Amino acid sequence: MHEISNIKINYNPEHYKEGLKNKFSNKEKTEIEEMAKQNLNSIGGVYKNENN
Repeated sequence: MHEISNIKINYNPEHYKEGLKNKFSNKEKTEIEEMAKQNLNSIGGVYKNENN
């Protein structure tokens, strides 16, 4: 477990896909890749829209 913080996380897409694959073992590879792409784009969008 980790503490909640304001530190921006730089996800490695391959690591993220591996994590999704482990969590959603019933999904096809293409589904996992699309989920990863959408989620990482969403996370990146949050960081782009931050007012620092």
